[in-house]
Amino acid sequence: MKRQFPDSVKLICEAGTGYNNIDLDAAKEKKITVCNIPSYSSKRVAHTEIMITLLIIYKSLMLKLMVKR
Repeated sequence: MKRQFPDSVKLICEAGTGYNNIDLDAAKEKKITVCNIPSYSSKRVAHTEIMITLLIIYKSLMLKLMVKR
């Protein structure tokens, strides 16, 4: 990471909940502040997962009805 950013970089903001893809030691060495957005899209991800689950259940029931015919 040290070679990837010019000295003008002062902040890295991760649009997610973790820092696992950022070399924190290298950022600290270059005096780059690192932050994240802790609740980024948590509700959206949960909502999408519920909708996908419901869709799978619906499609499974429809397929079952089609097979019975």
